[in-house]
Amino acid sequence: MALEDDDRLDHFRARLEELDASLHEAPSLADARAVARELIGTATVARWSDDALEGIVEREQEAPAVDAEVSLILADVAVARTGAVGFAHRAGRPRSTGVLPPRQIVLLDGADLVTDVGAALRHIGLQAGRQALPGNVVFAAGPSRTSDIEQRSIRGVHAPRELAVVIFRR
Repeated sequence: MALEDDDRLDHFRARLEELDASLHEAPSLADARAVARELIGTATVARWSDDALEGIVEREQEAPAVDAEVSLILADVAVARTGAVGFAHRAGRPRSTGVLPPRQIVLLDGADLVTDVGAALRHIGLQAGRQALPGNVVFAAGPSRTSDIEQRSIRGVHAPRELAVVIFRR
């Protein structure tokens, strides 16, 4: 069953909150950039090379992923039912940027919010201009977490400890 736009956004927000991630809404890409700037503050940033991410951080804030406090990426898709954001790695979009910094800020075009995982996989395949998926697609649902032998939940072992999604409309 497909969800209407408002229902998709409500489901996505609820799932992100359940996963201890945050959702910030912006009416435009320019406003989303301003929200991202505010979330970043003076932190060091590793970011992908993408036109949508231009002008968010100052040159002196940019750092290699291994040294950065924040990763700044652009999602290819998001899944309302799971709260996951999906992105494909390719030239200008190294994996290290998405997993090494302890905080992650993801910009998401509202047109890329779909109902379920099947729709997300079709969406990413169509974005690539073909019916097949790109070679490396990652879906992240909230901050990274794992459990130790005593089943205590630990954040940030395999990827960022904090996730903020900024959704906008082009």
